[in-house]
Amino acid sequence: MAITEIKIHPAIGIARVGNSTDQNEGEGYFVGPEIPRKTPDPGNGGYKDSEGRIKRQAARFRLFAYHDDGTVEEITTANSDRIQWTVRLANTKAAAEKFEEPSQLRNPEITGIARQGLKIRSGAQTLDSPEQTKKLAGKFTYPISSRANRIITVDVSLGDIRMETGGQLLVLGGFGTSASPVDIPLTRDTFADNDGWYDDVSDGPITATVTIDGQPLTAKGAWVIVAPPDFAPDISNSTTLYDTIFDFFVRNSRKTIPARPSFAQDIYPVIEASYKSINLFNLENTPYHNTLTPNSDEDHWKNLSGYIFSRLKVPDSDNHNKQQNMPRLARATLTSTQYKIMEKWRDGTYEWDGFPQPPDEISPEGLDRAALESCVGAAFYPGIEAGNFLIEDINRYYLDSDEFRLDHNEVNPGDVTAQMALPWQDDFFACSKQEWQSIYGVEAWWPGQRPIDVLPEQDPSEFQSWIRGVLSAGQMVKDWSKLGFVVPDGDRYLEKERGSFS
Repeated sequence: MAITEIKIHPAIGIARVGNSTDQNEGEGYFVGPEIPRKTPDPGNGGYKDSEGRIKRQAARFRLFAYHDDGTVEEITTANSDRIQWTVRLANTKAAAEKFEEPSQLRNPEITGIARQGLKIRSGAQTLDSPEQTKKLAGKFTYPISSRANRIITVDVSLGDIRMETGGQLLVLGGFGTSASPVDIPLTRDTFADNDGWYDDVSDGPITATVTIDGQPLTAKGAWVIVAPPDFAPDISNSTTLYDTIFDFFVRNSRKTIPARPSFAQDIYPVIEASYKSINLFNLENTPYHNTLTPNSDEDHWKNLSGYIFSRLKVPDSDNHNKQQNMPRLARATLTSTQYKIMEKWRDGTYEWDGFPQPPDEISPEGLDRAALESCVGAAFYPGIEAGNFLIEDINRYYLDSDEFRLDHNEVNPGDVTAQMALPWQDDFFACSKQEWQSIYGVEAWWPGQRPIDVLPEQDPSEFQSWIRGVLSAGQMVKDWSKLGFVVPDGDRYLEKERGSFS
């Protein structure tokens, strides 16, 4: 039994910022999803530490050996001589093209070599022994007078990396710091392209070398995205980032639509996200949502399939009507692949296998899926964790595999998050709900990550705005960590851990 390849999983991992500085697992950080459909345990006290600061979400990366007999085995310190991890993170938002006007640059008055100072880069940081840690940091350099050659340089933490006792890698991102060193205020002119600002989300490559029986082996690399917090971690999205990339691979002949989709894996998750969303977005007239809770009677779902399909917006089409208004998300439909799967369900071409259950064990494929299923897949305007960059060019992924694995020769640190909102808190303030197209009425943006309306734990009798007390984007930059998390409470979801707003 010989090793043919070693790979890092998840292929794309997700970490999230938080302002807790506690360095202990369960107290100041927790590990993100590793098993599909299983919400991770944030540890003591919930998603905030003992001082009310938001815990960071770490991304854990594991090594797997693929053998010539088809078996797969996790590589740890117990079955290897040495493990070496290398991480490079960058935030290149301030030097990128604008999101709202892609033909223009952010900070256009800064030219030439000076634009390199707008990129916050950690450089390559390497761990080669268990329990070792290293900080990831860079500098943001902003010219304040070209004539006098005056600049302001700010040290920016992008987080830290740690090797666990078993050899696994933990990547923890920044602390949610966003600022303008030259004191440019946020305005209503833009929600995504604020010049003179930086934040500390980031992305970059993960590489590893494993030595087994004296032989060094290079692992297939992975990528990490450091994103804003997920304030409704138990509620998924109708279209996840996994769904969107899967559809992109289908359209590029790298994946195929299941001939007979699984009700548990392919169909019900879309339905579940829809009915759970009413805990995050106060919609009137939603009587059918109560019929979407788990019901083991297959006939119940057969009878609903035609009606539910008739309510779906048609992807890539402007020919809609008022009844085709689902999902109630601005600028979003299901992916073409999801739509075709739902059509198969309507036509009876699917496998009835009950309801989704989390797998019992961690697996390479499960790690890949769990990380991306916890992320927004639509609409990319610009999105929460990532946006259009991941579905623009199939050549950004390794061509020798159908895994969602970014090619380190085609993608640079900071590329994935470059056109995301700068700072991210401005988008969180601006993008809640709106009447984008009149035939649909009011629609939400990303309630699965950024709630719109919530039932407060103290008085759950009626919905209140999730951002009540936050009056401006500037205040969101200051007070984002005071916002509450929407979590299960019996048979409903309540906002908890909300701080006090002065």
